[in-house]
Amino acid sequence: MSVHVQQRGYYLIILTLVIALIINYLPLSEQANRLRPDVLLIVLVYWARALPHRVGMMTGLFAGLLMDGATSSLMGQHAFVYLISLWLISIYHKRLRVISRWNQTLSVILLLLFGKLVEAITLGVTHAVMPDLKFWASPFLTVFIWPWLFPFLRNFRQSFRIS
Repeated sequence: MSVHVQQRGYYLIILTLVIALIINYLPLSEQANRLRPDVLLIVLVYWARALPHRVGMMTGLFAGLLMDGATSSLMGQHAFVYLISLWLISIYHKRLRVISRWNQTLSVILLLLFGKLVEAITLGVTHAVMPDLKFWASPFLTVFIWPWLFPFLRNFRQSFRIS
């Protein structure tokens, strides 16, 4: 594979991550913001599952730091969640590739709930507040995107021969 094709693949992966980051940045009301799906995380999960040699923990760390800066949250909060999530994906990516899409969806919801648990612990320690039920609704809304995002990104990857 030529260097040009490899670089093009990196640029296209970065493009999808930037689009997901922009979607996460879209302004919403305070009520809707608490229900906001974490599009960046599930795009990272897709790429880490599909191409673990290209998208890994450092990508998650960098994307998380960008999210922390954008949301004015505790620096490292999203970075830690994304890092742990992609670490788990790196361990189990071969298993995730062979299970059905619905089982993948179940795995993704567990991963998102784990991320929210880490975020809740961080909020509890730093702000001495416990999140309410709306806080926990976000992973369930995010996982509804997965069954449509997965084939879209897979077709995108195959169309542009990203490997």
